[in-house]
Amino acid sequence: MKNPVHQIVKKMLAIVAMLTITTSLHASNWTGTWSTSFGEISINSKQLSNIVANMGDYVLKGSISSDAIQKDNIFSGTYMLKPNLKKTTTEIQHYSTLGPKGKFSFVLDATNQKYQGTFTNTQTNRDGFWTGSKIITAKTTTKKVESIRGRPIPQVKIEPVLWTGTWNTNKMGQIKIKWYSEDRIEAKLLFKSGDYIRTAELKGGKISGLAGYNNKYAFAGPYKDTDGKEGFFYFQLNSKNPTLNTFTGYIMIKDKKHRDGQLDNYSPYNINGITGTRTSSTEPDMSWNP
Repeated sequence: MKNPVHQIVKKMLAIVAMLTITTSLHASNWTGTWSTSFGEISINSKQLSNIVANMGDYVLKGSISSDAIQKDNIFSGTYMLKPNLKKTTTEIQHYSTLGPKGKFSFVLDATNQKYQGTFTNTQTNRDGFWTGSKIITAKTTTKKVESIRGRPIPQVKIEPVLWTGTWNTNKMGQIKIKWYSEDRIEAKLLFKSGDYIRTAELKGGKISGLAGYNNKYAFAGPYKDTDGKEGFFYFQLNSKNPTLNTFTGYIMIKDKKHRDGQLDNYSPYNINGITGTRTSSTEPDMSWNP
């Protein structure tokens, strides 16, 4: 008769081995050069911990964690200025934002080619987004390659786009969002119910001039849809979720009953309590084909 304790231990060891293999594969996903919000980052290590990444005047030190079920692939740790830099702070690129040291956390998307993340400047307690895209180096081939004036293109750089993807909402159908910077955000929504179709383009950014709208995870702007409704939208990411995959918000519509059609908190056309969950982090096609 087999010892049940031995069987349990054997199963546990098998699970640990599977998690180790999965995490090791995730580690190799980070190896390479990345074009990021703050310059190129080079990662050569395939280890799970004590990883050192090079970025211009800065060095990143961290580790990789993953979850075999959720398939999270997170590279997190600290960054700091390289020692013995013979530069003044004004000569160091991004010093005004990153400062001398801080913390970072990057989450790789399903394609293993882009990550979305955040940073905290521990000197000023300022934080924000830090995204990146892997630089794809063209492989050597005997076939004809694209060239400019007879010179082959050695690599292709993908410009990083901040918070991006496709979202399903509880009240507005589907929303596609591209967040290029805190001042430039583009989104499109498509609502379909039977034969009824409504679309809208949302263009806005972080609003720091209005009280209540200067949250680092919030963005807002004018709203106008194919029903002719106009107004103002406001969305805020769930900053407690490290993947930033959920948001809440509302749309305030101008009430036609008022002479000037001004925004009205009590307008029956307002859309309150909007929640969204990202279904894909892949950069979306912003065209609609209803």
